[in-house]
Amino acid sequence: TIDLTGSTRFGPDVEWLDKDIIDPEDIDMDVDPNRSESFYAAVRKYWPDLQDGNLVPDYSGVRPKRMHPEMWGNDGYHD
Repeated sequence: TIDLTGSTRFGPDVEWLDKDIIDPEDIDMDVDPNRSESFYAAVRKYWPDLQDGNLVPDYSGVRPKRMHPEMWGNDGYHD
């Protein structure tokens, strides 16, 4: 996505939180640098010339879901 400043944005990347977290203060909002390898690989599927080190983590956030994937079971429910 090209944003209003002309910068290119990629994402979102999805990482499920621990389903036992109850207090929002317990959520680590730091971008995990260990996920960069898989993120670069995903972006390179459509931008193969992307050089290592050219991406900068911008922000993280939480998108509420009704149910954690470990709780879906066999009822066919998917959000």
